[in-house]
Amino acid sequence: MAEKKKNGCLSCLVTLFLLGLIATMLLGGIGVVAYMNRETIADKFDITIPTVEEAQKEFEKALKNAESGKGFSGNAGKMQQVDAAKLAEELKRDDMLVLVSYSADWFEPCRQMRPELERLAWKYGDKVSVVDVQVDEEQALVKKQKIEIIPHYRLMYMGKELASAEGHVSFSVLESMVNQFESVLEGSKSRALVMPDGGVIEPGGRKWVPEGFSKTMTTGESRKDAKK
Repeated sequence: MAEKKKNGCLSCLVTLFLLGLIATMLLGGIGVVAYMNRETIADKFDITIPTVEEAQKEFEKALKNAESGKGFSGNAGKMQQVDAAKLAEELKRDDMLVLVSYSADWFEPCRQMRPELERLAWKYGDKVSVVDVQVDEEQALVKKQKIEIIPHYRLMYMGKELASAEGHVSFSVLESMVNQFESVLEGSKSRALVMPDGGVIEPGGRKWVPEGFSKTMTTGESRKDAKK
C-alpha cells in the first residue's frame, strides 16, 4: 500500500514537471514568434516593441536612475550638496536623520566614497537626508565644526551629533550608523529618549530638554515629581 502511495506521488511530480516544461516551451515559442514579427504587431496595434539592445539600454538607464535616487519626491533619495545656511536648515528637521559628509571633490578618497553615500541616500531616502559639504567652499563652517580629516561623516538629529566616522569607510559602516539610531525617529509614546551626549528627547514633540532625566523616566507626571 505504501509502495503504491509512493509511486502515486512520484507520478504527480513527474506530471507537474512535464506540464511546467510544456508551458515554458509554449510561452517561449510565443515570445519568439512575437519578437520575430514585432514590427507587424507594432504597426497593427500601434505600440512599440523594443529590440534586445534597446531593452538593455532602458534597463541600464533605470538602474542608473535608481542609483542616483530618482523615484523619491523632492530631494529624498539623493545626496545634496549644501552650504552652511542650507545645512543649518536641514539640521532643524525632526522627521529625518541627517548624515553630513565633509569632503573635497579633488581628494581621491572622497571621490571613492561618493557612490557609497549615494547608495545610502537611495536605500534610506525615507529616513536619512544625506548632505555633502565641500570643505574648500565652507572653510568657516569646517573650522567651527573642527573637521581635521576628510572624508568626515556625522550623523545628526535636530542639531545633535549621534555618531561620526572619518576616512574611507565601507558602506556597512555608514549603514550601521543609521541602523543604530533608527529608533530616534520612532521615539516612544510614553518615555523620554536619552541621547549619547546626555540630552533627552521628549515623546511626540521630540524637543530637547535639559539633562537630569533617567532613561526610564516618563515625561509629564514624572517631571512634576522630579521638581518636588
